[in-house]
Amino acid sequence: MKKIIWLLLLLFLWGCNSEEISFEKENNESNLIYVNVIGKVKFPGIYQLQEQKYLYEIIELAGGFLNDANKEELNLVQLIDKDCTINIVGKGLEEENGLININYASIDQLSLLPGVGKVYANNIIEYRKSNGLFMNKEDIMNVPGIKNSVFEKIKDLITV
Repeated sequence: MKKIIWLLLLLFLWGCNSEEISFEKENNESNLIYVNVIGKVKFPGIYQLQEQKYLYEIIELAGGFLNDANKEELNLVQLIDKDCTINIVGKGLEEENGLININYASIDQLSLLPGVGKVYANNIIEYRKSNGLFMNKEDIMNVPGIKNSVFEKIKDLITV
């Protein structure tokens, strides 16, 4: 009987140690930062970082800018310290055929849309940063505050 108790005690203690080891692995893995770089860079893709980096360093990892990249409005010394998507837009992509491209438009351009304003325009940009590009016009209704009534007002004025 004593042997069984000792055996159970050893198994319990061994189980505790393995949990500690797996917990340490989870902590090490959680320190990784994943950055999805899309748009006008040579090598778009998901980059795994061991530590925080400046935006210019991440652009270098992605092979640098393409010639038609719009880099004038970027803060290249912005510190990237959490998972995110970085979308490097091209020059002149904000408007196509008189339509506002919701994937690339600035807050000022978006706020000109009927029923949108600065608050919803900011919501659109934040949603775009968190979730990536809109795949179709209707996806804009996933943005907080943009409901069917607003979409009906803007659907003929926007593109993706």
